[in-house]
Amino acid sequence: MLPGQFQTYDYACAIFIKGGLDEDRAAARAAARVKRAGILDGPEGTRMTAILYEPILHRLVGTFEIMEAQLARLLALADRPNIVVQVIREPAYFPGHNGQFEIARGRMIPDTLNMINIEDHTTTTPAVVDMAIALFEVPATAWRALLAEVRG
Repeated sequence: MLPGQFQTYDYACAIFIKGGLDEDRAAARAAARVKRAGILDGPEGTRMTAILYEPILHRLVGTFEIMEAQLARLLALADRPNIVVQVIREPAYFPGHNGQFEIARGRMIPDTLNMINIEDHTTTTPAVVDMAIALFEVPATAWRALLAEVRG
């Protein structure tokens, strides 16, 4: 599923209905989700980075029209200076297959990969961290082409 802040009203509503909510409750929750996404708007919009797994771009949520509008929203969001969207191509392996992970960078710390699965595993081993970072440094043109292909 796409991050809530990136979802259109219709996409969110379709997800809630598929999850078992009636239309009125789904509509109310979708409206609240879209309203919360307002934190991304304006010159001081919240910065957000999303890493999307390619199969979610192919998964039909609702109708084809809903998916077309959703993919158009992703492309529009990616043009904003405060938003970074990256796509992991299928069938690539990435640390998220094993559970949640984080990549930390900073002036006062070495690049660090923290993988959270059965047990926490944190490493600053350059080869391991570099491999994880490389998975997400795909040029924007590559995933824009993928979105355009999915959109048809």
